[in-house]
Amino acid sequence: MFETAAYVSALIAIAGSVFMGWRLSRSGRLRELPTWRRRLLDLGLIGNTASLTLLLAVLFQMMLKSEGVVANFELLSRVSIPFTVASVVLGVFGRRLPRILVILNGLLLTFFWLDLAASSL
Repeated sequence: MFETAAYVSALIAIAGSVFMGWRLSRSGRLRELPTWRRRLLDLGLIGNTASLTLLLAVLFQMMLKSEGVVANFELLSRVSIPFTVASVVLGVFGRRLPRILVILNGLLLTFFWLDLAASSL
């Protein structure tokens, strides 16, 4: 029970920090950031958002099914893990707090996807 609460609270924290990353990257605080770096940071945020959305969809589907097996899970994990690793790399091009949020979210989402893939073996 405690592990489930920690897992859910970690996913809520990731969702909040992805939202905060989008909000901080759009503000006028990053005016000094060149356009190409801002676009790469945005791609990292898109990767975080896509990976989090897919992870929540898979977890919700597993929760609804009694077996805990998701159809095409192997395909989903193969698609989403590169998104999360790419977001870690692309987060390096940001500045200040959005950079840290994109990198940490990418690392945490990669860990969650690998944990979920290991538990489905």
